[in-house]
Amino acid sequence: MFRFIFNFFLACYPILSAYKGFFSLDLGSILVFIFGLLCLISEPLKLPRYFYGYWPFFIIALACCILSSGTIPLWLVLYTVNFIFATSYGNLNQLLKIYSLLVYASVFYFIFQEITYFVAGVRMSGFIPGIPLIYGDDGGVAYTIHLLQSERSSSFFLEPSYLAQFIYPYIAFLLFSNNSNDIKKAVVMSTLLFWVKSGIGIFLLLILWSAWLLNSRMTAKRKVAI
Repeated sequence: MFRFIFNFFLACYPILSAYKGFFSLDLGSILVFIFGLLCLISEPLKLPRYFYGYWPFFIIALACCILSSGTIPLWLVLYTVNFIFATSYGNLNQLLKIYSLLVYASVFYFIFQEITYFVAGVRMSGFIPGIPLIYGDDGGVAYTIHLLQSERSSSFFLEPSYLAQFIYPYIAFLLFSNNSNDIKKAVVMSTLLFWVKSGIGIFLLLILWSAWLLNSRMTAKRKVAI
């Protein structure tokens, strides 16, 4: 039970990271940490071999933080612990299912925001009421007002670019799944990404489709050669 909830909050992290938690940490990190601890109580850690490649990055990041500020940042420690939990208790199949549902929920809410803005001139907020955002000393009130008056919707995210970055891996998964139905879904999602109007998202999307076309041509040539 705890493991499923852990995977749920792990998949939700890009959305929940927009909210304030405790000690200048975001809510997503704290929830992943709490349910990671609950998983640890019920079952031991099982670290894969590739995890140990993380330590050089951690040592370099830690040294840079100590040299620049003279302190060990709490966020670096928490992210490292969460990464340990993720490699031990993360379930790829569960994460993909939850992530897919979150992508479609984000997309549908984005479309809803765009329709309400076009019809009524009002853009609905995608933030959870009563939970302060990480932006600003007012809990994100001014930032939320700014977003509602913006020309672009961002669904449940702080910025349209964050929404684009959230959708992008799903398009990559669809493109390289070798399923014709998934290719059609990838076309629809790619069209939506252009609608989001994120420059970074569109740039990455062009790279992704170029890589897919190149891979498709190489695969076709191998089949002809055989």
